[in-house]
Amino acid sequence: MAGCGGGSNLPASVSGGEAKLIPHVEHAACGQTSYDQAILDKTVEAGVVAGHPRPLPRECPYEPVDIFAAPSGGKVEPVPVPRAKPEPPKKGKVRRVIDKWRGV
Repeated sequence: MAGCGGGSNLPASVSGGEAKLIPHVEHAACGQTSYDQAILDKTVEAGVVAGHPRPLPRECPYEPVDIFAAPSGGKVEPVPVPRAKPEPPKKGKVRRVIDKWRGV
């Protein structure tokens, strides 16, 4: 019943072990897209804050691709989304019993 209540002398779930949760990398990693690179950068910075040494620099063999950039034409045309035909409303229980009784 202690939960998150104040006054508890229990340690936090990662108290003193923050650096163990984040893997240490020897060299900097390169992401294929700008999104991948942003995730890698955040993970490395979290490791540095937790106590890991900064990774050694590495030359990336390619430039990360920006997956959110517009095509070279500059204007993005919206793609039409096909809409499903709505189903007719289901008959109520009373209406189904009456139809069954009438033989419809």
